[in-house]
Amino acid sequence: MYKKRRIAWPQVVVLQRRPLEEKEKYTQRLLELREAEVAIRGLLLVDGLTVPPAPAPGGHLESTPDPR
Repeated sequence: MYKKRRIAWPQVVVLQRRPLEEKEKYTQRLLELREAEVAIRGLLLVDGLTVPPAPAPGGHLESTPDPR
């Protein structure tokens, strides 16, 4: 269209940029989808519905600091 002088060059640039921007958005959404899928699969594969182990004992630390 530019060669036939039916459209200005800035419009050509805008029209060429639009599909690239949409492709970028699509790719970003695919990446987010895959990240969510990996997170969900990771949660499903670890221990299921079992109770997690109790935390390790705190050792000999007191609950109140020594006065100075």
